[in-house]
Amino acid sequence: MSLNTSPVSSLLKSAVHAYAAALLIEALAPRKISTVSHIKGVKDLTIIKFIYTYPYLLKHFTELAERALKEEPIRMGESVKETIKQLVQDPKIRTNTALGYLILATPAAYVVFRHIAAEGSLAKPVEKVIKEGGPLIKDQLQKEPGEDLYEGIRLAKQKHLGIYYGTIPDIAEGEVPVSVWEVLQKSSYDDQVSNEVVRNYPITLETYRKLLQYRESELLEGIRETHKEILSRYPDTLVTKTHGYPTAALLKAVAQKEVNAELWSEWIRKKGINPGTTSDIIAAAVALAEVEKAACSSNSVRHDHD
Repeated sequence: MSLNTSPVSSLLKSAVHAYAAALLIEALAPRKISTVSHIKGVKDLTIIKFIYTYPYLLKHFTELAERALKEEPIRMGESVKETIKQLVQDPKIRTNTALGYLILATPAAYVVFRHIAAEGSLAKPVEKVIKEGGPLIKDQLQKEPGEDLYEGIRLAKQKHLGIYYGTIPDIAEGEVPVSVWEVLQKSSYDDQVSNEVVRNYPITLETYRKLLQYRESELLEGIRETHKEILSRYPDTLVTKTHGYPTAALLKAVAQKEVNAELWSEWIRKKGINPGTTSDIIAAAVALAEVEKAACSSNSVRHDHD
């Protein structure tokens, strides 16, 4: 059964498009503290590169939905590696625009797609789908060797990511004798993306609940406000890894203050400091919120949030 011939193809296609578009939607939000923010870029990342990234994400999540329909394995490492390879080889991109988002969003999307395929609709709020899908994510990622995921990380770090360091094994090692789940688990102590997947998305779900409150016309401004709030509470681990904890603490302090925030943001941007992990988490939350809104608009989800 393919995505086009599935009896649940309409809602599943909407979910696929939500996941493919969420990274670009987040990047379009204006006046965020550094990171790609509407027409403003950081380092070698620009909004144009995020626009060119969209077709690759659409392909990635379409193929993931096809596997979910057939109840095939998630194959996260393999699919992330292939997508990152395509991104860094595209002459219009030539850099990593999506590694953190792909690692964060792929397991959650797989659970959502499996649920829609099995139920024929979104039979409960997406938050419950994610929470109940935690064991499936863990089981799938425990069965998958970590080598492909590491290769994707190696490809991505050549251009933008900087140093990626989990605990065991080192990213520079050729052999990876652990599962994808173990890679994320060992990395979760100093990596927010890994921590979100291992702990079943606490910050992502918190953010999704906030974003559900915004109408479409308010969404970009809501993303800006949410980006500032999340950054004010959680030091960004991409910044920690590339610029050290004091710089991450500085961003947290800037996000907590109203005074001269825009001036600080411009200084931070010029220094090439990118709180990209915060943006990845918000993008994953945007995807969840957009899936639920699509289901609500087609009257195929109950509104019984607990």
